Amino acid sequence: MFDDLQLIHMSVRILRFWSLIYQHTWRRYVCLSMTTFLVFTQLYYMFRTSEGIDSVIRNSYMLVLWFNTILRAYLLLYDREKYEKLLSDLEQFYYDLKVRA
Repeated sequence: MFDDLQLIHMSVRILRFWSLIYQHTWRRYVCLSMTTFLVFTQLYYMFRTSEGIDSVIRNSYMLVLWFNTILRAYLLLYDREKYEKLLSDLEQFYYDLKVRA
């Protein structure tokens, strides 16, 4: 299905493995609960730390990366049908272009 589309192949495989698209299994809850817990504990650590500025900057950077990841996952779940339609349209456009070439 997506094996020919190298541009999105790996992203779709990862999202499908963690059950964020195309299916609804226990993996979704494991993935989201672990990363949500990580974000909250990192945020708690940031408020309670008394380390130097270099450690605060490094931990803030990691907090922003993980928060961005979990926010994108929840937004993907919110608009899952639209994203799956976009993927099917991309697949159809790819095969149409491949036939014409």
